[in-house]
Amino acid sequence: MIKNDLEQLTASEARVELASGRLTSQSLVAACLARIADRDQAVAAWAHIDADRALAAARASDALRSSGKSMPALSGIPVGIKDIIDTSDYPTELGSVVFAGRRPSADAFIVSELRAAGAIILGKTVTTELAFFGPGKTRNPRHPEHTPGGSSSGSAAAVADSQVPLAVGTPLMAISQSDDIWVVANFKETQLENMKIGQTVYIKIDAYPNQSFRGKVESLQAGTGSRFSLLPPENATGNFVKVVQRVPVKIVFDEKPPDELLLAPGMSAEPSVKVR
Repeated sequence: MIKNDLEQLTASEARVELASGRLTSQSLVAACLARIADRDQAVAAWAHIDADRALAAARASDALRSSGKSMPALSGIPVGIKDIIDTSDYPTELGSVVFAGRRPSADAFIVSELRAAGAIILGKTVTTELAFFGPGKTRNPRHPEHTPGGSSSGSAAAVADSQVPLAVGTPLMAISQSDDIWVVANFKETQLENMKIGQTVYIKIDAYPNQSFRGKVESLQAGTGSRFSLLPPENATGNFVKVVQRVPVKIVFDEKPPDELLLAPGMSAEPSVKVR
């Protein structure tokens, strides 16, 4: 049964209702925009909103669904994008006056993937400056006298306050068990042709020149390091000089090294992947 307050729907609930025909993307987006208009002064989660653009995208999604065509997983669902992530149709100002009015020429990879999945980009959410310095204007929707904290405060507050069912943030850090040891190696694009997950890797650590370690390829990042960087280069980079991009590859050790061998973040490693 569909809820009376559409903005209260989770993304999973909205997807079910949209697929059933009981809900349209236009009505869902309109409900989110109404909630933002009602709560923005108190919460201030958004850096940029374009209601007309979002509603037009929602209507296009509804028309595609009405045609009977197969719909991607996030079709018609509104999403907020943190304002350090490039969008071609919204400013990306990184929460800084230094980048005020900045208009990226292309979407970041994650935004391209969201659009391909049918999501409706509702707008850009507030971030701390450069996702690092000082709190932004966003308030904690449960305790307005407090900041939500963190660089993804706008995205977190917007979802918590039912202003949008989904929003993209970025991680500050990852916490893992101390006995999990891996190497992130940056390989040239030209070195990836025959590389596959599960292949054996031989690892040399500069600090221990007489030691050899063995591991395996666990994952390849879905894009170059520059594309996923905090400040990705503009489209013009490399237009005049060929720039060889590098793709991060995660390599996990087969066995935990002996305790007397201290392996710490930032150490230099030279992995050799057995591709044949």
